[in-house]
Amino acid sequence: MFVVIGNIAYDMRDVVEQRHDGGYRILSHSETPGGRAYLQAICLARLGKRVKIIGGVGDDPYGARIRSSLEFEKVSVDLLLTVENSATDIIRIQQDGLHPTYFAQIGASYVLTPGDLKSSYQSIANATAVLVTLGMKFDTLKQALHTVGKKRTIVILRCAPINDDLDIEQISTLLEYIDLLVVSWREVAALSGVDDPDKHTDVDLLEILTKQYNNFSVNIAVHGRDGSTYIIWEKVVYKAAVFPLDIVDVGGMLDAFCSAFASEYHQHNFLSALRYAQAAASYSAHIAGAAASMPTQENIRWVLNKFPSFECVTEIKKGLAQRRDLVIPLFQETAVPVKERWHVYLVPHKDKFTFYKNNDIKYEGDPLTSVQMRDLSLTFILAKQVVEFDSLAQKFSLSELKNQLHAEDKIVLGDVQTQILKMLGKELQ
Repeated sequence: MFVVIGNIAYDMRDVVEQRHDGGYRILSHSETPGGRAYLQAICLARLGKRVKIIGGVGDDPYGARIRSSLEFEKVSVDLLLTVENSATDIIRIQQDGLHPTYFAQIGASYVLTPGDLKSSYQSIANATAVLVTLGMKFDTLKQALHTVGKKRTIVILRCAPINDDLDIEQISTLLEYIDLLVVSWREVAALSGVDDPDKHTDVDLLEILTKQYNNFSVNIAVHGRDGSTYIIWEKVVYKAAVFPLDIVDVGGMLDAFCSAFASEYHQHNFLSALRYAQAAASYSAHIAGAAASMPTQENIRWVLNKFPSFECVTEIKKGLAQRRDLVIPLFQETAVPVKERWHVYLVPHKDKFTFYKNNDIKYEGDPLTSVQMRDLSLTFILAKQVVEFDSLAQKFSLSELKNQLHAEDKIVLGDVQTQILKMLGKELQ
């Protein structure tokens, strides 16, 4: 089961052209269900996935139309809340050429509190993959992400819609739960403080954002000016070029990208998922209308079969300085009386990984992936209970510690975790 959390809205789109006097003439007007979470949910459903959407709509005709549309697309609306005495979010879109301008009228999505989503936490915990957008209160999103299960393959944050009063620090509160952050090149300015993104290349913007969030084990993708996606994945920068189709409307490109990447990454490796996602984004840009452009499996296969020799994904830079000098303190001072207080640090370097206990090197080995880092952190967090408390320290042997870890269903021990736990076990015996 895939879960999508975030912004659900009703889109009102005007296609315009600029007049000689500086004004605009409306060429066409359309109204459809929309919002980033809505688009990603219907895209996942069209790709054959079971999907639940979590969010809110108003008790008005727009909310009813959104609910009906989601049901038609075979998206579960069991966790879609109708907020009484509240209007559905409205997104007014002015389309002049390829790049639209958005004006948001906030409503039900921004009313939801952590308590309102309590009934959805079990579904989030059991989800195969979780896709998140902005458009809710940050406390509400953070509490929802806090319940994400450890068995999920990936959590993706599509960092939109971005409001004028966006607090960068609030974004940071979400990143500890995120595996992949996806933004457009224009959105980098709001997230990093870059005054004029036009003066920077797309790769420059990716590096700027990576340095901005270098305290988090998060991969980052920046959607570039020409439709290509630049992504840093495990310290390597890749370019996923846009397939050579006519670009008509870019409004839903990144939503198609996120959904297709999550869908394919669940079953295949990163490079396969990236190519598949970029094919989905390219198809979306080829079709007018955000909702109409969300692809099916057949649509993506059509793109891939039409350009079988197209070199979509290329590696363009190795060893980007992401978290290279980062020190992560996992054990903090506590007021609890303990037999021995440990200070443990995980230090990922460009060419090695070092584990320190009380400033003494205990282990050195190959670099770790972000997933290994996360699992190793869980190992220490659980081991901390055994090391610091006298009653437990005398009770658990290494084998019993392993059993406890598996019983808690937190992680599956890998080679690195096992080696370090052996060291912990010797000191516990």
